[in-house]
Amino acid sequence: MTNVLRQALLDGRCDVAVHMLKDLPTEPVPGLTFGAYIKRLDPREALCARNGWTLATLPEGAKVAISSPLRRAQLLEVRPDLTIVGIRGPIESRLQRVEDGEIDATVLAWAVLQREGKLNTVTEVIDPAVMLPTPCQGVLVVEVREDAPKAIQKALRRIDHACTRLVSTAERALQDDVSAATKAPLGAVARLIEGVDVRGRLELSAVVAGPDQSHDLRRTRTVTIDDVDNDDDVEANLAAARRLGAKVAKELLDAGAAALPQHLLAKPPRNPRPRVLVQRISPDFDPVLEAAILRAGGEPVMVTLTRTIPAADAVLDAVLDRLRTADRVGMTSAEAVTLLEDRAHERKTSLAEILEGTPVAAFGATTSAALVAASVTVDMLPSLDASVGNLLSVWPAAPDTDHVPVALLPGSANASPLLAAGLRDLGWHAEDLPVYERVTAEPTAEHEKAIESGWPEAVIVTSRSAAQAIEELFGLPPKEVRVVCVGRIPARDAMSLGLHVDAISPSPKPSAIAAAALEGLVPAAPEPRPVS
Repeated sequence: MTNVLRQALLDGRCDVAVHMLKDLPTEPVPGLTFGAYIKRLDPREALCARNGWTLATLPEGAKVAISSPLRRAQLLEVRPDLTIVGIRGPIESRLQRVEDGEIDATVLAWAVLQREGKLNTVTEVIDPAVMLPTPCQGVLVVEVREDAPKAIQKALRRIDHACTRLVSTAERALQDDVSAATKAPLGAVARLIEGVDVRGRLELSAVVAGPDQSHDLRRTRTVTIDDVDNDDDVEANLAAARRLGAKVAKELLDAGAAALPQHLLAKPPRNPRPRVLVQRISPDFDPVLEAAILRAGGEPVMVTLTRTIPAADAVLDAVLDRLRTADRVGMTSAEAVTLLEDRAHERKTSLAEILEGTPVAAFGATTSAALVAASVTVDMLPSLDASVGNLLSVWPAAPDTDHVPVALLPGSANASPLLAAGLRDLGWHAEDLPVYERVTAEPTAEHEKAIESGWPEAVIVTSRSAAQAIEELFGLPPKEVRVVCVGRIPARDAMSLGLHVDAISPSPKPSAIAAAALEGLVPAAPEPRPVS
């Protein structure tokens, strides 16, 4: 989403974008700048535990759910007797698991809990001497174009918080230098210590977490700065903050931080069968895709990424009534077929009866199979993949008459609008008719198990809703994970959501999807020897 907002800024589609600074890369984006730093919320970490427990009173062996390697390393430094388990999903589900007694505690950012109105769940705000946060935690920035209108620049100057800009500059300078040399977890926080006169000290504390608590590297250094409220001293103070960040980074790297990844991030021996994260789609399709992945040398990791929310009966009734008036119907998903068929039966009719005499196009082989199962005749099915381009290539242009033919497209509320737009270019009056919505599934133990030993070697993305669910349930896949999309539209949607895309399956057939996902991850089959 960050990339989408920044592109919208550059394109002039918006004038400002608000980000959590901790989530932004340290590399600047040409043409953009931070117009204001909002006053920082408390950057500390917070413990949310059952029975009012604190770090000191958590019983031995207590189960603490943590998703961050940085938090895990620092927690084990002070309480090596605790049992650390992984956790994913939204804050509400994490806190509910504490309340239900499934886990004894979890650690979250105080700032996030404050924004979500969940401070009543905090049993201890953890001292940074015990647990340093991610650099720039609790900081919001307003990003603008460098040539933003003067009125916007003036307004942002009024809300810019000088102290927050100063401490963030030190933390980002540290992060930039350390992350260029090591991928080991980095924690940092800077604070302003007021002096007896207008001058003060900027203090920066940092930790690079090692493979166990004995390898953590910590440093705290300070620098003298001038009056932060004096505009004449701003540039000098920011330069001092950058020097402080660079100094602490150098000391950490000189002390061996750059060597930590060989131990901390050493991967276990590669599974002879690379794991492939796959969304469950249907009882008929899933076993076929699983078998194809196994035949191609992979190990399928099947998870439920999304759930379907059907439209209300009144909406389904209206869609069924509209289908009788269409000149052509384009069915874009098997789920739409099933929902409409079930509702038609409740109305003592059938989808086949409603569509009798109406040409029907199927968006992909799975949709076609669902239509055939419902006794609906399919007169148009792209011979290649289920992409918008292939369907448009076989869809007839509207006849050159006064009558504008109507094309109705029942499907998901999340569906791409490109098909309807392409049909309009062909002279049709095309309408999307949402009959269900896809939303991210609730996180379960299944999702934790899928990545408890690290990310699978490959991820298959079948739709925009699947890409969004992957980001929400697991976070963005690391660069070393091979991300394969089934179709150009899902690839475009995945990239717009911040996922990198390594390949696009040339076909929706299970064998083609499996081959694209495992390309380069399994040894190529030897070419047959010529017969002499």
